[in-house]
Amino acid sequence: MNQLERPRNARLRSVAVCCVVLLSALGVSGPASAGNAGSAKQAPPTTQAFDFDSGNVATEVIFPTANVVVRRLVSPDAADATLILRLATLVENAWFDAIAPYHPTAVGIYSNLGRRPASEGVTNRNKNIAILYASYRMLMNLLPQGSADWRAMMASVGMNPDDNQENAASAVGLETSPPRAAQGARA
Repeated sequence: MNQLERPRNARLRSVAVCCVVLLSALGVSGPASAGNAGSAKQAPPTTQAFDFDSGNVATEVIFPTANVVVRRLVSPDAADATLILRLATLVENAWFDAIAPYHPTAVGIYSNLGRRPASEGVTNRNKNIAILYASYRMLMNLLPQGSADWRAMMASVGMNPDDNQENAASAVGLETSPPRAAQGARA
């Protein structure tokens, strides 16, 4: 694939992923109506048991929190597709870049972080940690007024929201670059 084809394919992949995520999020919580409009004001969960090795941090931790916060801060009835899709696209591009190092051939959309040893991708642990920290950093940048919620999301699964290490030796340190690269490219 030449360099001219790559951005188009990345955009198509991003749009497809965003549509799936948006439809999934709306399917889980449904559009806000008079009967459930108050749900947009509920606080995200404060503690939860999450299995990093076999769980899916996106559907079990990030979506439930983001759904509440985005409805409260951006669009109470989730009808502002432009803003919702922008948020989803940027967060999910950071996810893709964050987990690309754990795949044998994937290369990030906005960053190239190299490869991690295959043994680190046997379970979902490192990928979940990477996705969680990439989401946290991107959401803190996009919706800083929700910082207390994003910090609570991290703490709810035992992660340190103040861990800002930057190194290629851990899932946490490796995942500082993807949100920054995606933000710079899409600003």
